[in-house]
Amino acid sequence: MAPPAASSPDWRALALEVDPPAIIYDASALEAAVEELHADLTVVPGAELAFAVKANRSPGVLRTLARAGVGADVASVPELRAAQAAGMRPIHATAPAFGAVDLKDLVAAGARPDLDGMTQLRTWSTAFPDDRQIGLRIRAPVPPVEREHDGGRRWSRFGVDVADPALHEALAELGLEVVQLHIHAGEMANPERVALIGEVLEAATQLFPGTMLLNVGGGLAALYGDDERVGSAWTALGASVARIGAQLGRAPRVVVEPGMLVAAMAGVLVTEVRAVETPRGAEAATVTVDASAWALMPWSVARVLDAVPERSEAPSLVDVAGSSCYERDWLVIGARCPLPRPGDRLVISAAGAYVTSMARNVHGVPLPDEWILDGGRLERATFT
Repeated sequence: MAPPAASSPDWRALALEVDPPAIIYDASALEAAVEELHADLTVVPGAELAFAVKANRSPGVLRTLARAGVGADVASVPELRAAQAAGMRPIHATAPAFGAVDLKDLVAAGARPDLDGMTQLRTWSTAFPDDRQIGLRIRAPVPPVEREHDGGRRWSRFGVDVADPALHEALAELGLEVVQLHIHAGEMANPERVALIGEVLEAATQLFPGTMLLNVGGGLAALYGDDERVGSAWTALGASVARIGAQLGRAPRVVVEPGMLVAAMAGVLVTEVRAVETPRGAEAATVTVDASAWALMPWSVARVLDAVPERSEAPSLVDVAGSSCYERDWLVIGARCPLPRPGDRLVISAAGAYVTSMARNVHGVPLPDEWILDGGRLERATFT
């Protein structure tokens, strides 16, 4: 998902306004992504968005999303504070390690956490003896293609088994009523996966007829590689939600939690070239810059968007290497651009999600400064 090319900023000019390395977010790209996702979700009754704050805690990004009417999904108290400071509402929360103090902070902020297991169930009951309505996170099956990376496990380690008699015995013993259900099934990579989520929620709401809110999680980036799959996926989920509404006798709220989908392409990394080498026998020149992919962007599939200054030579094959001493520290492999010189600046895409929020402190090098382009103005947006 990306905004129309006509709305792209002048990255070459902006790269000269910041000291590299730096990350610049484009508020208009964030808003365009939210608008597109809202349009796609019109087939899902009651759908609303909650940004996965783990993807990006930058105040500028969160304020932009709050202004667009997007809520927040948080997995820690620091993420909660960042969402609160940005004015994001409503706030949703789930995490396996929430204790009593964390749960009290979340409730004080107006959130009703989705409890992750039997331990949190009992912690809630002790911490909130007068509040008997709870949210639950449902344990999801691990897709076969992902099991080899997860020790062969068939089920996620997160959430509860809604068919477990022990769960229902505990709910009855503690006098708790389930009013929210949350399922996050990894990557919603295809319509079949989304349809399965809908089927699981249909079965779960039969067990918990007091349900008023359904949270289907995120992991949408892979799905959005194909427009036809997107339409089929949301249509399938919409059908499940409609059946759930008919079964409950009321329309539930439905929360979708995008993170990477909304933010990844709304951010760029501005770097400075420090070295240019063409090893003997190599097809590509190795261009080393002052930022590390190993530290910042291990998940990103990035490309070189622009370079400063603009050079008129024919494009060369270039591999952009990071600044760390890690052998596989590559920002971009196989870029085609005029061969940069030391001191040039490169603008690299896909730096808007899971970058500074999950960065490694390699060699003790500080994180890049963060900026946001909003209404034609470049403003500092670093998370502190």
